[in-house]
Amino acid sequence: MEIFRKGTGGWVSPKVKSTVYYVSDRNKSISKYWKAITDERISKTWNEKVDKDLLYDTYAVEEVFYSEGLNYRFQLKFINEIYNEAIRKYDSEKEQKKYFFKRFYQTVYQISIIAHEGQHTIDMNKIISMIKICIYALTKRTRGFSAALEYKAKLTELYYGESPYYSLDALMSQDINNSSPHGKANTIIFKRIVKYIKNNPHDFQQIDVSKNILLQLDKLDIYQIRIIAKCIF
Repeated sequence: MEIFRKGTGGWVSPKVKSTVYYVSDRNKSISKYWKAITDERISKTWNEKVDKDLLYDTYAVEEVFYSEGLNYRFQLKFINEIYNEAIRKYDSEKEQKKYFFKRFYQTVYQISIIAHEGQHTIDMNKIISMIKICIYALTKRTRGFSAALEYKAKLTELYYGESPYYSLDALMSQDINNSSPHGKANTIIFKRIVKYIKNNPHDFQQIDVSKNILLQLDKLDIYQIRIIAKCIF
């Protein structure tokens, strides 16, 4: 029996083919992001966290690790995208908030369920699909079958998802550098993003490749993120 206790998320059960489970406490989850923009006290706290880890020369150029500051910078990039849409469309705060909640939910659903879990259903649907994932795990050196599944699904988010900043925020989690499937996938993706930028510095002139690259990833535009995701898929 699958149990989902709280929050917003989805999963694919290998016991029920081509079925995605999805649950959401969307009003509670989205409300904190709305307040991060509109509530002065909460916004101040967020901005203090955003300013963490801005000393790029503190770490080695290719070092990958969890950064709270980068995590919050990705989050703000994402919610500012939606908030700016809302204020362009509506004058009243009531309508702006209504649009923000609706657009946020739709975007997360498209990324987490259609892109991410959709990739899982493709990869786990048939025996031949699972054999292909085993081969993919070997060729992409993802350190395991489950990590390969997550690696593909997360890169699918980055390329096809409506907001790569949301996906980068999810990737920048505290399980980086641990041995879980998500931890392995997140770590490998960030290491390969960093390596790709280091090897192609002329395509990313806003990044100083003589300093830690990871902490500068919030400077990437959406097109650049998609290009990297396609190249390391």
